[in-house]
Amino acid sequence: MEIPSDILTIDEMVDELCQLK
Repeated sequence: MEIPSDILTIDEMVDELCQLK
């Protein structure tokens, strides 16, 4: 599966949010 760069940036944001929890 080819993942657009936009999704990569969103994935990074989600990862940071998970760390805050």
